[in-house]
Amino acid sequence: MWNRFFKFQNYFDEHKFSGSEHLTVLRAFAAFFVFFIHSGGFGLRELFRKGEYLDQLVNSIVNFGKYGVVIFFVLSAYTICLSLDNSKFKFSYMNYLKNRFLRIYPLYFLVCIYCYFTGGQIYYLNLFSLSNSLENLIQHITFLNVFDYKYANTLIGVEWSLPIEVSFYLILPFLFFFAKRNYERLFFTLVISYALVIIAPLFVRSFKIPE
Repeated sequence: MWNRFFKFQNYFDEHKFSGSEHLTVLRAFAAFFVFFIHSGGFGLRELFRKGEYLDQLVNSIVNFGKYGVVIFFVLSAYTICLSLDNSKFKFSYMNYLKNRFLRIYPLYFLVCIYCYFTGGQIYYLNLFSLSNSLENLIQHITFLNVFDYKYANTLIGVEWSLPIEVSFYLILPFLFFFAKRNYERLFFTLVISYALVIIAPLFVRSFKIPE
């Protein structure tokens, strides 16, 4: 048993984590959390639906999965800023957008087309009294639904975070280079960001925000 343990330890001594490889574990946890909540806690939510104390506890545990999205956002911000700060070449905004576009858009576009022709997400369409019209498709493939919460999930059902991510990718380089190594600008950026976090919910408090 001890021989196995020392072999295991030697493996990690010989294979040091480098770069951002240590973030892979966090990404795995984040992916698990997202899958956990969308699967209803692997069926646990369906088993505990009576509203009793244990049911509420189970649902609270399942709902914890929503923080997986938050972890993804933080990791994205960190890795992009790390890349911008350590770049050996002159930063190209167009190349940056191209790389982000190729990572997200091709597959997303195909899924949007498929979901459009299969009727869209009926639950959210009915929730906001919308139809699976051409507008629904255009809102999604152009990411304009970031400005209209009603179209957040009306095509695929779980796509609400993508328009936010795209908006985030568009502005992050500007924020990074604005605040880089300038503590006054960094403080200003953090204050404005925090203010937006506090103020934004006041405008959407009366809306039913999709999970």
